[in-house]
Amino acid sequence: MIIKTTLFLYFATAWAQQGPPPGGGPCSSNDPATCCLVAGQSEGQINLDGSSLRYTCGAYANPSQGQGHIAANSRECASLCASNPSCQAASWSLANSQKRCYFAKGESYEIRQNSNWLLLERFIEDDSIDGICPPDTVFVDGKCVPDQGDTGREIERCKEENSSLLLKVEKCQSNKEECTTQYEQVQSEKEACGNQVTACQDKVTNLELAKSTCEAQNTACESRTRACKDRITDLELAKSTCDAEKNFHKDKAETCNARLTDLESELSTLENKLGKCEVDKSALEAQLHESQAWQTCPANSVKVAAAGGQDFKIWCNQHWHTWGDVGAPRAHSLKHCAELCAAEPRCKSAIYAYEAADATFKYGCVFKSNLRINGPAEYRDSGWHTVSKLE
Repeated sequence: MIIKTTLFLYFATAWAQQGPPPGGGPCSSNDPATCCLVAGQSEGQINLDGSSLRYTCGAYANPSQGQGHIAANSRECASLCASNPSCQAASWSLANSQKRCYFAKGESYEIRQNSNWLLLERFIEDDSIDGICPPDTVFVDGKCVPDQGDTGREIERCKEENSSLLLKVEKCQSNKEECTTQYEQVQSEKEACGNQVTACQDKVTNLELAKSTCEAQNTACESRTRACKDRITDLELAKSTCDAEKNFHKDKAETCNARLTDLESELSTLENKLGKCEVDKSALEAQLHESQAWQTCPANSVKVAAAGGQDFKIWCNQHWHTWGDVGAPRAHSLKHCAELCAAEPRCKSAIYAYEAADATFKYGCVFKSNLRINGPAEYRDSGWHTVSKLE
């Protein structure tokens, strides 16, 4: 009977190893951050989704992955880590205004102390099935051995018990192998499921990002569509206006073409007139130049000008004591005097008195037949000018 007791205690101990480990302390909250901030704990344990996590107040894992995951509280952060097989540890800020949960990067990480952080670490409970079935040595050491004084009945009973125990051990071993296979299959499925969860979470994140991008593109597309419709309306209105203006300008062009023909005819007439005007202008300019040359005669100057088809040399405010008068007609200007001289073959030069002191000489034009002007003038008088024909 001692053997049965021994076997019973053995089996009871083996199955007891499969139960969950004790809790993480006196804090009853499901939120580890509350246990740290309110209950004043330094560490503890929680069980979530079939996984056990140990929390440590005032610590975090380094390095961490990326920008973190959105989590409303530290329990949700623990749940995210528990549901992700790749997560070995996660860090949650006790002053976390951004509500983010940071997974440790890889399986090897460093634990750093910081009073503002909470560290969540996954650990695997000893749920292996090794030790459920007793080894053969246990059976051999504890098998029923009849005493020397036992009767045949006791010996048979002992044999029956040994046979029964051996069958139980063999059955247990068979069940253990089957259970081991199932356990390994479950672990493999669990790992595959975790990978699928991670892939699904990544896919959800990508889909949400794609959705956000698509919505933004759709909004932009709708805006462009509205702008295009408005543009089409404006273009149709502009086309209608353009057609009306086109017809108007077409009619106006016909009128303009007729007017152009008239203007071209007028232009031809004006060009002919302009040609005649150019000829007249040249003649008038020559007359003007000639007139200007005779109109001004600065004191003591000498210049050349034409009058009556004859070129004259003009001596302003100068005259000589001359002889050989061949005429003395009256002239109203120096040019008039030169014209009169040009018409008289005997006149070689003429003296014109335009401001003579003696009134009888004023406006007199005295023709000279033998005047030869060489050297300085004999007289410089502001009232007299002299003209001499140039041969």
